Amino acid sequence: MRLRFEDDDLRRLYVQADFRIATFSTELSRAFRKQLGALANAADERDLYALKSLHFEKLRGTRTGRVRSA
Repeated sequence: MRLRFEDDDLRRLYVQADFRIATFSTELSRAFRKQLGALANAADERDLYALKSLHFEKLRGTRTGRVRSA
């Protein structure tokens, strides 16, 4: 899957192994990279269902009033 970042610091945290965000602990940075790596390596949504730690599920309902991000 393709990842898109709106926050440059989060993009750099994922892409650059030596980049640190002062408010993130080492464990949190490691978990962030691991989860995003799983997302990036997923071929499609079926791969995400297999990762129980993501708690991935399809949204239900009409979601009336929700703002869609492009």
